[in-house]
Amino acid sequence: RLDTQAGQNASAYLLLWCLPLLLLSPRSRVNSLLLVLATAAILLTVKRGAMIGLGLSCVAYALAYLKLHGNARAFARVLAFALVLGVVAAYTLSLNWEPVQTRFQDTTGSGRDQLYEALFNHWIDAEPMNLIFGFGIQSVQEYLPIVFNASSLKGTYAHSDWFQMMHDFGLLGIGFLAWLHVQILSLIRQGFRTRHPHTPSLVMGYVILFLVN
Repeated sequence: RLDTQAGQNASAYLLLWCLPLLLLSPRSRVNSLLLVLATAAILLTVKRGAMIGLGLSCVAYALAYLKLHGNARAFARVLAFALVLGVVAAYTLSLNWEPVQTRFQDTTGSGRDQLYEALFNHWIDAEPMNLIFGFGIQSVQEYLPIVFNASSLKGTYAHSDWFQMMHDFGLLGIGFLAWLHVQILSLIRQGFRTRHPHTPSLVMGYVILFLVN
């Protein structure tokens, strides 16, 4: 549902994940229009994480594209891409500047430091079996209402895949997530070595994954 915060989060990050896929497709006016619309929509959600992810992943795509092609024509394409998205971003932000400014001035972290500390302490002080295998699926959502004396039966997600995997699946979960990152980085390295045309999109996707995790 888009009228809830969770729905807005999901829609912003779904659009962000769509960008590398759109850039994999052959260039066309339809794809260009979809990229512009997705960029504007992400900025209109005023979701700080999605906005930062958009900016950094676009920079990563541009740098990877230049590294892969490295000629004047590639530089011209990247420059045109940056100018178009820059104009769209500037116009979109100008329409919603006060909420954006307020959002980025908030340095409280929305209580994530307390949440992370509670999850880490609960895991590190647990029995060896829990350290290795965690507390089970959705253990974070079940534990947080208890530790914070919340009235709801189900708490929130950990807001970090690393802490979620740590608490749910212990060292096994942390190891799996680390293995996933290593595998993607290995694919990126192989992509640059073989000059595969999909490498810039893979780099962009990995930056998004890294930030979301």
